[in-house]
Amino acid sequence: MYSVLLWIAQLLIQRQSKRHRALLMPALYDTVTLKSSKECKATLEMLKTRGDICGYIRKMALRPNYYLAWPKRDDELSEFWVAEMVESISKDLKMMHTFDWDGLELPEDSLWTTLRLKYVIKSF
Repeated sequence: MYSVLLWIAQLLIQRQSKRHRALLMPALYDTVTLKSSKECKATLEMLKTRGDICGYIRKMALRPNYYLAWPKRDDELSEFWVAEMVESISKDLKMMHTFDWDGLELPEDSLWTTLRLKYVIKSF
């Protein structure tokens, strides 16, 4: 659902002037909450190709394999893959100060190390 909303917002932004885009992008991507494996997969793949969007993210919450995914049971997704994707886009997450992981397993220490070394993450 979230990725569909992002796609619609992107479409609306593309049709607006550069001025409108500059005003909307920071608000649209300030907080990114991915509440299912499907949302994690779609959005992280998009962010991998759109580093410019990563620059607007201040807070990110990931819930791969989330037990409360709605309206139907969540698809299984490799949490190792999710952590690797976050590490790969971390160079573009210049404004991020809060990161929340709510997977079934804790990610490898390398994710936390990457986020701590590159940024002043105040909240995990």
